[in-house]
Amino acid sequence: MTIRTRIFSIIVTLTIIIMSVGVGIGWVVMQKSLTDSIEEDLSIVAQVADDRIGSAILTLKLNADAIVSKLESVPSEAIADEMQKQLSDDVDFVALTLMSRDGVMASAGEHPASVEILETSYMQSAFEGERTISGSQKSTEGEVVLYLCVPMGENVLVATLPNMFFSDLVSKYVIWETGHVFIDDANGTVIANIRPDWVTEQYNFLEMAKTNASYQSISETVAKMVAGETGVSRFMVGGVERICAYTSISESPGWSLGVVAPLTEAPTQNALDGVLLIAAICLGLGVLFATIAAKLLDRPYQRIQSLKEVAEKASAAKSEFLSNMSHEIRTPINAIVGMTTIGKAASNIKRKDNCFDKIESASAHLLGIINDILDMSKIEANKMDLYPVIFDFKKLIQRVFSVANFTMEKKGLHFSIFVDDKIPDALLGDEQRLSQVFTNLIGNAVKFTPENGEITIKAQLLNIDDDECEIRVDLMDSGIGISDEQKARLFNSFEQADAGTTRKFGGTGLGLTISKRIIEMMGGKIWVESEIGKGSDFIFVVKFPISQMTSEQDAENVKEPVSMQQDFSGRRVLLAEDIEINREIVIELLSPTNLMIECAGNGVEAVSHYLADPNRYDMILMDVQMPEMDGYEATRRIRAMDVPCAKTVPIIAMTANVFREDIEKCLAAGMSDHIGKPINIEILLKMMNQYFVS
Repeated sequence: MTIRTRIFSIIVTLTIIIMSVGVGIGWVVMQKSLTDSIEEDLSIVAQVADDRIGSAILTLKLNADAIVSKLESVPSEAIADEMQKQLSDDVDFVALTLMSRDGVMASAGEHPASVEILETSYMQSAFEGERTISGSQKSTEGEVVLYLCVPMGENVLVATLPNMFFSDLVSKYVIWETGHVFIDDANGTVIANIRPDWVTEQYNFLEMAKTNASYQSISETVAKMVAGETGVSRFMVGGVERICAYTSISESPGWSLGVVAPLTEAPTQNALDGVLLIAAICLGLGVLFATIAAKLLDRPYQRIQSLKEVAEKASAAKSEFLSNMSHEIRTPINAIVGMTTIGKAASNIKRKDNCFDKIESASAHLLGIINDILDMSKIEANKMDLYPVIFDFKKLIQRVFSVANFTMEKKGLHFSIFVDDKIPDALLGDEQRLSQVFTNLIGNAVKFTPENGEITIKAQLLNIDDDECEIRVDLMDSGIGISDEQKARLFNSFEQADAGTTRKFGGTGLGLTISKRIIEMMGGKIWVESEIGKGSDFIFVVKFPISQMTSEQDAENVKEPVSMQQDFSGRRVLLAEDIEINREIVIELLSPTNLMIECAGNGVEAVSHYLADPNRYDMILMDVQMPEMDGYEATRRIRAMDVPCAKTVPIIAMTANVFREDIEKCLAAGMSDHIGKPINIEILLKMMNQYFVS
């Protein structure tokens, strides 16, 4: 061998060694980077799929709630027929069963629940007031099903779902070629999978691993899922290594969701094939290898990227909503702060009064925004409830019109009301929430109708029988109109018809979403018919039970009228409030009444003051959130005192906690009544008159 040949051989050998080491190191680094990226992206897919599955479960619960709402007004002998009717309207449920603690009361459809489920934990939770959903179960006919349990008074409505229901939902999540999303219940049994036999045969790898060692690695992952953990793991099935990202399903405690894919289909395998091919053809084509590798890495993530975009779009809608809310909240706050500064500097009384008027208007606007946000949060948490009373439909519309009339006259709008004379005078429903719907719709009509435009309310009786009537309401305007594209998202949470709507017209964008939820809770529906430049017609249809008692008679039965007086000389009140400015406000508001007021800074002081001289006080105004001892505990201790007047002294909750559950909590603690903050002095004076006179 010549020297030249040896040198050439050495150079080739060194080149091969250097390239091999470089390729090896590059492959290890690339594989680590790709694996981390795969794990991250599969975790994102799991989060997106959890959002979709959680939304589907929430929709099922809302549909079941709607069925319960309809069944509650049906006579017992007609419940089975009504169940059958509801099944024909609902494409999700295959059977409905009404159960008491003693057994089945009525059922309809295929695979209704049997008495055996009364012994299950999820059914017991349903009897305690919780909406629950079972894991994989066999019906009496041997069909694998799921049971959605919804409280219905003292009973429970059990809605049967086919177990392949969730498999259909997750079938769209295909990763690479055969990777997919699956769901396990609290026992580790497969509920949803692209393989129907895994669902129908109730695969449980925790149990299968006990008799088959090849399932040991997958059972370890399932055990983590059952334990409620979130993470990424690897396991072997059929000699193929797979990667799995898993998380708990938020809307169904105990259930878990996994995204699993074989690593043989992952970008890492494609990249390895590319490296070997290029090295065999030409060691010097490094640039070509980089180009091919980049293309190989981009292709498998296109589907995952589309799922990312869906999640990012939802996040962007909420971000835009928060931006709008920031603008809406800061606008009245800016007016309040600015008018306060101007009013303090003004020496002219009329100038000061003008500032106070604008501060009052801005404060009312800010309170309306806060109420919308609170209502929306209750809807998101599924905690909005209806409280039916007897009311007069015609008078309700007149009251709403009276409130909005000033704004309409100021804008020069022509307003017409047509109410069908056939609509009964006394209906049973949530008058306050229905007024809120009218107010939201009229407010939007006024906002988007130009000066000298027209707004018309038309209420028509559609159907009536001895117990119930159905009413259609059209609210028409000659405003700017709505396009078909805008209609599609008009009633969506956190969205408005047009992104520029808030900047041009103002508003939270929540009014229609809240109105839609209220109408649906009343068993009705709402929609819009509109064209750009031709105005809009917002339509809703609702049903109300007919009452044999008028709203005036109902009000008389609830409370006798109390003669109003403004002079409380000789009366003494204990005010328990930890915030100094709040104490000052109450004292100033009540100063014209000559009422004597003593203050306590927390619950401990309030109890001490009252214990020192129980007969000294005619009333206690009790804040709820206070340091050292809150208002609930202070009230309970006063009521527990061994003196007669402690049982009867009026204790009025004076708090910013104004939800229905907050009021009920106050009454349960022993308080006599409740008034919300900010304080309405007229309501407070009426309440004092009522208790002082009685």
